Parts: sequence; structure tokens; C-alpha cells
Amino acid sequence: MSNHSNIRELYRCMGTNVVEYEFDDDSVEDWRKTMDEQGFSRDDVLDQQNRDLARRFVPSAMSSAIKSICGPSGPDIVIIYGLPLSEQDTGFFSSTPPGLLPEDAIAELALCGVASAGGLKAFSYDQEKDGDIPANIWPVAVGKNVQSSDGNGDLAWHGDGGVLSWPLRPPVLMLATRYNPSNTGTRIASIDAAVSRLDDDSIEILEQPRFRHHAPTTFNLFGGRLIGSPPSPVLERDNFERRIVTLSSSNTHADTPEAERALQALHDAADDVSVTIPTDPGTVVAFSNLRCLHARPLFAGTRLLQRLYAAPSLQALKAASIEVRPNVFAVEQLVLQ
Repeated sequence: MSNHSNIRELYRCMGTNVVEYEFDDDSVEDWRKTMDEQGFSRDDVLDQQNRDLARRFVPSAMSSAIKSICGPSGPDIVIIYGLPLSEQDTGFFSSTPPGLLPEDAIAELALCGVASAGGLKAFSYDQEKDGDIPANIWPVAVGKNVQSSDGNGDLAWHGDGGVLSWPLRPPVLMLATRYNPSNTGTRIASIDAAVSRLDDDSIEILEQPRFRHHAPTTFNLFGGRLIGSPPSPVLERDNFERRIVTLSSSNTHADTPEAERALQALHDAADDVSVTIPTDPGTVVAFSNLRCLHARPLFAGTRLLQRLYAAPSLQALKAASIEVRPNVFAVEQLVLQ
């Protein structure tokens, strides 16, 4: 962790609360060996046995930090180093076509286990990434001008699920790196830190319902139809009165040039308060998808992240949508809410 110790200090200077943890090498090896001995597979990521096992190996301080992301005063970002990976990972991705994974599911099981140890429930949307838990983020549209996780082009500031009302969006986003030969990092900006750089007029405009948020290309909705939200604000408050943000740079549209300027001011402020977090294999970046924006620069070649959506409760999703399989919800019903 010493190689990354400056990340927390850089963010602190910009008014962003970041905490870091690192798994002990011996614990990681024991955890990996136990998962292998018990014969866990990709189908077991949500299984009670996997959750119980994770609680044995995830330190209590790490669990508390993950849980508090959704609380009234928790950190904006939690960085975890040394997540257990498949022993097959080394050399596998460099010689295998994108989209294929090692036969075991050590990383997937561990990532879902960390979320569960933090009191969070993993979930997904059926019409995005086939509803996989966790979802594989490969650049399947390399070289194309695709403003989504399917490409390798510049991906500007956004939060996931912006077309949905905020209670139905993922409150926590966890990104685990499996393969990253280009050393491409992830940029994250706290909305509180960004808003502190804005003038009062811009804040007032961003708090008004003067923006429409369209579904990303990764959502396969209604046969490919363009679906958008009703006029909505970019800045709101959650149940704890903490400021939250709804924004996707390529999918959020302002109603007037004045509102567009306020939107651009927010983009510029996010640039000013962000830090690029290095993501080596085994690094997990967990953050509030409601209180932070994230972005990714153009990169060459390929990389593999595994993305997990997580929430302390799935009650709102269960009330608003069909659960097509455990913890997987029909997003077409949610966008109509």
C-alpha cells in the first residue's frame, strides 16, 4: 500500500474522504485455497456459504468502511489492495480472446464476499451486461466512438444508472481490476468537492429540473429505443440530506445554453478535484455512485474490470420491478417509474 499512500493525501487536500486497506498475503492465500477446496463456482457468488466465508477473511475495519459508504458520514471512496485472484490469471488474459475468463471464479467470489461482509447486497439489471453479477467490463468496441464501458475511448464524467430515479440506482459501485497492461487508472470526483468550486448561480441551475438523462448504450431497452428521464435536476439531496448527483456527460442534456454552461462548469470542477487512481490487478475501488462521478481516459489495447453494483437493501428495487432471477431486476420497468 505504500506505493499508493499519496492518493489519500491528494484527495484530502481537495476535500474528499478516502480510506485505504490491504489484504494480508497469508490471508489471501488461505481464502483462495478454502474457496477452491469447497468447490465454489461462479454460480455461488450470492450463496450464503460464500458470504459466511468472506466474513472470516475480510477485516472488520474494511467491512465497516464499505458499509458506511451509504451512511450519513461515511467515506466517498474506499480503496482495497490485494483482492484474491485466480491463480490462472497470470498469463491467461494476454493469450486469450477478450470475453473469456479462467474456469474458477476466485475473484468474482471474493468481490461479492467483500460487499457482503460490508452489509451490502450485490445486484444487477437484466438488460445490462446480461444481468451478470459481477459484470465484466471489456472494451468490446475497440476503436469505435462509443461513450460507454464497451469501448476504450475517453469516457467522460458520469454516474451509473442516471436514467433511473436515485432510489433505484446503485448506491455503491465496486470496480475490481483483473487485467490492465495499459496501466489505465480510474478518475473519481466527489460531488461535494466539485460543488465547492461552483458559483451560486450554477448550483441553483443544477438543482432545478432542467436536464434530461438518457439511458446509456449498455442498456438494451425496448428494442433499442432512446429512453430518457423527465426533466430532472443534476443536484439533489438524499435521505441524509447529503448532496447527490445525476450526470452522464454524453447522456445528460440541458434545456438552455445557460443550463449547458452550468453543466460545463460542473465538468470543469470535477476535473479540478479528481485524482487518477492506479488500478493494478487485485485493486478494488469502491465508491458512492450517488455522491461521486467517475471517468476513464482513452487507452490502447484491452483491460478487464469486474463491476459490482451493491446496496444495503433491495426493497425499493423489489417493489418497483420484477426480479427475473435472484438479485437481477428488469430495468425496463424501473425506467417507467
